[in-house]
Amino acid sequence: MNKIPFIETYLNNGIKVIMSGNKRIPIVIFLVGFRVGSKMEPEGKKGIAHLLEHLMFSSKIGKDKMDFDKLLSLNGGYSNAATGFDYTYYYIQIPSYKLEFAASLDSKRFNGVIFDDEIVNIQKKVVIEEKYENYDNSPYGDVEFLYTKNLFKNTDYEIPVIGLKNNIKNIKSSDLINFYNDYYNADNCVIIVTGNINYLKTEKILNKYYNTLPAKESKRYKFIDNDFKSSIILYPESKVKIELNGKFIFFKTNARNTKDYYILKIISILLSDGFSSRLYKNLIYERKIAQMIYAHPASYQHSGDFEISVLFSDKKYNSDIETIIFNELENLKKGNFTDEELEKAKNKIHLAFSTGYQKNISIAQSLLSYELFNNNVGLINDDINNYLMVTRDDIKNTIKKYLDFNKKVVITYLKD
Repeated sequence: MNKIPFIETYLNNGIKVIMSGNKRIPIVIFLVGFRVGSKMEPEGKKGIAHLLEHLMFSSKIGKDKMDFDKLLSLNGGYSNAATGFDYTYYYIQIPSYKLEFAASLDSKRFNGVIFDDEIVNIQKKVVIEEKYENYDNSPYGDVEFLYTKNLFKNTDYEIPVIGLKNNIKNIKSSDLINFYNDYYNADNCVIIVTGNINYLKTEKILNKYYNTLPAKESKRYKFIDNDFKSSIILYPESKVKIELNGKFIFFKTNARNTKDYYILKIISILLSDGFSSRLYKNLIYERKIAQMIYAHPASYQHSGDFEISVLFSDKKYNSDIETIIFNELENLKKGNFTDEELEKAKNKIHLAFSTGYQKNISIAQSLLSYELFNNNVGLINDDINNYLMVTRDDIKNTIKKYLDFNKKVVITYLKD
């Protein structure tokens, strides 16, 4: 696998900068990340981190007071953003000769974000509509709210990033200003620039436009975890019509920067990735009682979860499916899998690494992730080894440690 080149430096006000040159195409990704996510939201303000992300696209910039996205589009650019439990980031894709324009435009929205009541109310309606569309009026839309409420109870991961409708409605401009001032500071910021760039020139441009971002210390944050030792079985009624029955099983796991994450990723591949994977072969190919199977570890800065999801047409197989899943987990826990299966899983990881960095945005997102979660950007080139070193005993011990039949949340939707 080809090494990803990168350098790390700091701007005059303390902002960390990571740059990765790639001159194959004349495009630049300009990504600004902050160590702030929904976990930092005050009680009664669940949804404020994501709402603030929306406001960043509402700025009126320049003498003609044009929208951020319209100005960017007129210059051949595109932008987007994401908010998670642990982070928020904004990125711009633009022709490389427009890099300084992108920095100028982007810095203006951070230094001049508008907390006007009218604009805030418009964006609150947009976010509530987004919640309605993606959660309230979507098949199995309650799953995320139900599993986080139970698996991460009494922690700051208990409420999904989108937030709570009543909380969003009651957020004031002053709340947004306080949240912004608490966390949108230079010491909390990481800028990633990838693509066709000159390192010295890029650093000079960034110092020119981002020197006004406050260098003060951001508000301190401490995560309080829980010790999940329950078996919770839920049969919620779907708010919208569903075409297939759905079963969603969640286990509480560990943080992203631990060895466990790599092992759980290998386990997910053994279970559900490809025609020969354990659950696909058993539930879909041989027994033909399921239409979709998905296993995946999701790890955050302080905790994580492992999900196994199945969609199936006939609800008479409801209990059979759960039995088959736990039988396969038991087989893996006992070491009843071949060296060939393990090698195939590792090969899939290797292929994903080899093909995953063909786009500048993928490189930028990975650099940010390794910086925020691992405090080690060099893992972009070395992380593959953490997967390749997973052993049979690692798999057996990790299933025993986390994927326990008696410590799970199971959410099942059955058609009428």
